[in-house]
Amino acid sequence: MSQTSPVAVVTGVGPGTGAAIARRFARGGYAVAMLARNGERLMQLKDETLGTHAYPCDVTDEAQLDATLAAIRSELGAPTVLIHNAVGGAFGNFMEIDPQVLNRNFQVNTMALLYLARRLAPAMIEAGEGVIITTGNTSAFRGKANFAGFAPTKAA
Repeated sequence: MSQTSPVAVVTGVGPGTGAAIARRFARGGYAVAMLARNGERLMQLKDETLGTHAYPCDVTDEAQLDATLAAIRSELGAPTVLIHNAVGGAFGNFMEIDPQVLNRNFQVNTMALLYLARRLAPAMIEAGEGVIITTGNTSAFRGKANFAGFAPTKAA
């Protein structure tokens, strides 16, 4: 892909939703920057899917995130699409959820989205185009039994 292709950043690229999103955007002509902690899985998907690019990254680590976004901008261009699919989840009621786990989920589901949006939205606004999408957010609206470690972080 050249720097003339639109750029989409997809976080949390695993074998399910993240991979499907990456494949769909690549088929649509995007240069897709795939982010996940599992570099081996990213490289496998990159090798299988033309137009995708692997960027191993823990989106909760701001230094890693900044370095990764700088590499994406340098190699692919400015992203016009962000799909935050990275997810942390633990299921149980509020009496069962370990506060440390809930905090980790908050870092993945909420803070990483804030970090990404603050770093990517200004260029989108300046360009007059762009979109930020999050996945898994129906839990924010319909929390249910045993979602105490997930729904609050998506609602945030």
